[in-house]
Amino acid sequence: MSTEPIPQEIEGFRVTGFSARTSNPDEIAGAGRIADLWRRFAAEVHQLPGGPPIAVYDSYESDHTGPYTITVGNLADEHDPRPEGGVSNEVISGLYLAYPVPEGEPSLSLGATWQQIWGDFSSPDFPWRRSFRCDFELHAPEGDREMVTHIFVGVEAPTR
Repeated sequence: MSTEPIPQEIEGFRVTGFSARTSNPDEIAGAGRIADLWRRFAAEVHQLPGGPPIAVYDSYESDHTGPYTITVGNLADEHDPRPEGGVSNEVISGLYLAYPVPEGEPSLSLGATWQQIWGDFSSPDFPWRRSFRCDFELHAPEGDREMVTHIFVGVEAPTR
């Protein structure tokens, strides 16, 4: 089920956690690193500042088919210490499209939403263009729902 993305101006913020370099072709082929990164985050979350889990995608080599860096962690400020072997990463201020992720099995729902994103941005009729500077997933509890996730895709001003 596809949903309409919502444009939002986001003020930059810092995430502290753990990073890995990967690519979507590696992830799809089963040679990726994202699942292991989430397992490490879950095992070592006690070392991190509080707050909802956030996954930051940046340092894109090219587009969604090339290598990129993913950081999985929590919202932090400059005074929060990094965990052993951890990193701090900045979400860049700017314009993003927020895609709500439907409820369901997280890996399937996230995967379906990323598929929608890739399809949207591949369409010549879609008015937005990805910046490939920074994207992020925000996983946050909301009301009686266990977890609500949004994927924020960094974009350039619309072309029409």
